[in-house]
Amino acid sequence: MKLLVLIIYSDNLPVYQDHLKVWRMYSRSSPSVDVYFMKLSKEHTQPTIDEDIIYIPGIESYQNLPYKFISALEILPFQNYDFILRTNMSSFWVFHNLFPVLEKQPREKLLAGELNGNYISGAGMIFTPDVCELLIKGKEQVYELRKDEPFDDVRISFFLHDTHSIQYTQLHPRRYDILVPENGLESKIPQDIFHFRVKQTVKDEDRVYELGIMENLYKRFYLI
Repeated sequence: MKLLVLIIYSDNLPVYQDHLKVWRMYSRSSPSVDVYFMKLSKEHTQPTIDEDIIYIPGIESYQNLPYKFISALEILPFQNYDFILRTNMSSFWVFHNLFPVLEKQPREKLLAGELNGNYISGAGMIFTPDVCELLIKGKEQVYELRKDEPFDDVRISFFLHDTHSIQYTQLHPRRYDILVPENGLESKIPQDIFHFRVKQTVKDEDRVYELGIMENLYKRFYLI
């Protein structure tokens, strides 16, 4: 099985630079996983791949996130992968726990992850290549859909569901959200979790804890 991971990235906050360091500590942990960070750049006139960063012409904004993702797909051979994971910097993934779950999933017409009401959370959206083809072919419609909607995961989910009848799949075990004062080493955390959401949303100042939590998760799942 081959997995392509595309991560929404920007360097506008110091916390994302911290996350980048941890991501790179385990992003090459499996030969079956290829990881790229997607960044919009005013300095680039065409999509450019520089090692593990994809620079896409544009200005960072929530409204431009679907454009960022689809533009990255257009320059990558995503058809060569069984699954494509679109995630964000403040998520932590345990690939050796994810693969057994993916093995049980269909190889087409899949949009899976954490079901958040009536859409799949953008913290971790998993597609099969045929569904990514739908996004590319219908990209102008995706960009125009619900333009007043700030969240791109809602726009992408609704497009695939309403336009192409793609059903949502809730994966198990479900995503584990870590909040302060948790540190990622608690014994209560099940060992089969594959997706952790680390972003601290209670107070902005809590984001200083995110690096330590990610480092602890790395030690726990990749070193121990």
